[in-house]
Amino acid sequence: MRFSRLFARTLREAPADADVASHRLLVRAAFMRRLMAGVYTMLPLGFRTMRKVERIVREEMDAAGAEEMRMPIILPAEPWKATGRWDAYGEGTCTRSSGSIGTNAGPGSGCSAAGSS
Repeated sequence: MRFSRLFARTLREAPADADVASHRLLVRAAFMRRLMAGVYTMLPLGFRTMRKVERIVREEMDAAGAEEMRMPIILPAEPWKATGRWDAYGEGTCTRSSGSIGTNAGPGSGCSAAGSS
């Protein structure tokens, strides 16, 4: 693929918010763009690279006899309450909802304690 045909353009200068060298290089080379703190959009080059790494890891894990599984993004509240994280994470950091059948649920991943109240 030619760089002139890329969806996103490469950058000449490193972004001001990029402190780590790998972050600066990945943003400048049009592999990803920052959406907000800790959240990045994978651009076509980054997505292709990620798929190649996944393929290699999957091949190695298959050769070792491992099994792959996917977990839901929303999990029941019980594990969160048992570890004290249900109350530790503040409003706005993690979305917590009551389901239609009256059960509470929280996020399965991507939640941090930063900004908790």
